[in-house]
Amino acid sequence: MRRKSADVERIVGWPRFRQELSKRGYRAVINAGQVVIFCNKEPVRIFE
Repeated sequence: MRRKSADVERIVGWPRFRQELSKRGYRAVINAGQVVIFCNKEPVRIFE
């Protein structure tokens, strides 16, 4: 799932967003103003 970081701040705020990620065991990354949320508990690997 992908969202604008400004929308995350506007809709729920960063503290609540991080709390919900942690509660569900999800991971997220931020790049170029976008938040990519991985809706599972599997490890995330970044290829460069």
